[in-house]
Amino acid sequence: MLSIFKKNKTSNVTESASSAGSNLTAVFVDLEYWVFGYRKNYSSISPDVAAFKSALEKKYPIKFFAIFGNLSSDPVAPLMPAVRSITDDITGTVVDMNPRSREMTDYIIADRIYRCAFEHPEIQNYIMVTGSCHFNPLINYLTKTLGKKVIIYAVKFSVSDKLLSNVSEINYLPENDNVFPPIYAMIFKNFRYVEHFNKDFVTFSSTVSAVAKYNQVSEQSVNRVLEDLIGEGYIIVTPKAGLNDKIINTLSADWEALKHSKYANIIATLDAQQNRD
Repeated sequence: MLSIFKKNKTSNVTESASSAGSNLTAVFVDLEYWVFGYRKNYSSISPDVAAFKSALEKKYPIKFFAIFGNLSSDPVAPLMPAVRSITDDITGTVVDMNPRSREMTDYIIADRIYRCAFEHPEIQNYIMVTGSCHFNPLINYLTKTLGKKVIIYAVKFSVSDKLLSNVSEINYLPENDNVFPPIYAMIFKNFRYVEHFNKDFVTFSSTVSAVAKYNQVSEQSVNRVLEDLIGEGYIIVTPKAGLNDKIINTLSADWEALKHSKYANIIATLDAQQNRD
């Protein structure tokens, strides 16, 4: 059974933004996606919706700031008092015993945006907090047919690659560059472990498999983080001759560079743990 509850929409634009009518913006937040994206990848942080809205208001004249999702259950429900203090445009979607409930939320958000585009042609920017590729047809319609700008805010490692190719702009949450998912520490710890046992042939695939299996996380998430670390130069790829002189690309960590990088706090924690052990 689908239950939708919705409060009155807020359509007032702040006085400072009202003069910038040609840049009017509507914001649509899948709060359930945001909360669970943080829980899956970061574990210890929660969305600060008020700070997010405040930051957007400094850049855009916002006409609508709408919240969607299953908002009545943990871990989303505890955030709702703060959310209600900044917007009354709230649509809760509850799908009982339905494994496609997340898709239903996407459809409800898409329907609202289609109606918004029809009823409010003056809106030029559509900001969405989502990671779902279900919105691709909608995004194509907004950008290619209507000439609108679509800006996506997505939780890193919880966003469809298919979504990224169609949007005008992509931003990742959290926006603090010094907040990292636990997977980074898991990968660094694995390199410490294999170095301790003098393993010569540490490969990309063996690292992904070992980290995912030991920590019970998805290989896809480990894969993406490891690719980022290689791209940043903190994990070094070195070709070595293996069995029958076959060239194998082996991996190693540049610990000195890491100690002076944005990952320094993670490395310091690992060092402290190693000294205690």
